[in-house]
Amino acid sequence: MTEKSEKKTDIPAPKRTEPVYSMQQLIDGYREFGASKAVVGCALKLAGKDSTTTAEARKIIDTFRQKEVK
Repeated sequence: MTEKSEKKTDIPAPKRTEPVYSMQQLIDGYREFGASKAVVGCALKLAGKDSTTTAEARKIIDTFRQKEVK
């Protein structure tokens, strides 16, 4: 009898990455964030983001909208 040695390799599953959108694409999709084009553009510009994922953009926009206006 011959035994086959099976090697088990623990290869991690590939991580799913979210697509990255440019600032203009995010501004054009302003309805996704429930904000105006101006709010989306200003929030991203002040955060210094030229491109980002929708999840990160949503956090940036929500934080921007909660800032106190002086």
